[in-house]
Amino acid sequence: MTALKFPKAADSADQRREHIARSAARLIASDGLEALTMRSVATTAGCSRGLVEHYFKNKEGLVNAADAWVNSQTVERASKAISKKKGLEALEIRLRHILPFTSTILDEWRVRVVFWRKFSVTEMQAAGETVPFEPVFTAILEDISAAQEAGEVPANLNASLIAEFVLFNITGISCLCLSDTRLRSKASLEERVQMTLAMLRSGNLADVQFSKLGMY
Repeated sequence: MTALKFPKAADSADQRREHIARSAARLIASDGLEALTMRSVATTAGCSRGLVEHYFKNKEGLVNAADAWVNSQTVERASKAISKKKGLEALEIRLRHILPFTSTILDEWRVRVVFWRKFSVTEMQAAGETVPFEPVFTAILEDISAAQEAGEVPANLNASLIAEFVLFNITGISCLCLSDTRLRSKASLEERVQMTLAMLRSGNLADVQFSKLGMY
């Protein structure tokens, strides 16, 4: 794996920390958790092992930072694409930047799965940590709330529960995509985006039209 270019000495500590987190994420996505060590991350980051240890105390800290980094990438990428759009139009764009339509997004899911295997939500909360995937949930909730205000989604539905359902649904699909190349075809993923939007518009799963693209 080609080493990344390490930030200049004049760059901030936050930039160097982010670069190391990005390098850890890249290593996890490519070679898995077993390949992640302070030394391997240093090699990938293009810096010394001592510098990695300066910012991260242990392997767990690197996994945590890698997961937080990929989640921030998801939110930032979607926000740029959405711009000033709101409601279901914004949600549709967001879903295309969360579901693994590209190899980059698929790698982000590889990192998340490693993180979830390493840490449980209960452990994170007990340690006083925020759940790193929470910003993605918050963004989905904002889209759905805006859609309700615009009359695109039934106002009598609980926006928070809907957002949870959408997040659980796309998480399940994305995790399955890691091992099923059929499911991560653009046609298959696009159908699931449209099914999700149709369900939100009607507020009734029975109204969703299913095509013949099912995988099982």
